[in-house]
Amino acid sequence: NYNSDKNACSPNMTVYDSNLFVSWTEDSDSKAQVRIKEWDGTNWSFADGSVTTANGLNHDVSLDAYTPFFLEFDSDLIGLWSEDMNSAGQIRAVKADKEEVE
Repeated sequence: NYNSDKNACSPNMTVYDSNLFVSWTEDSDSKAQVRIKEWDGTNWSFADGSVTTANGLNHDVSLDAYTPFFLEFDSDLIGLWSEDMNSAGQIRAVKADKEEVE
């Protein structure tokens, strides 16, 4: 977890570029955020670009996000999740570069 005092659920694991990636949904102070960490064989590090904030990969951090799923496709790491748009859910997607998830 980014914050071990917050609830986390929906874990998912995948291997990309010989490293293990684990994604999950975690409650923040306002809305559920999609988070992802990378295991390089020695250390875990955040791969969502949000090391210093509780914000994850959500398209809109003011909305809840659920059920992240990441996989390698055509030599890229692709992530999908659903994000609550108040009246209708939306499917969101990201493609990673070699440095961090975009």
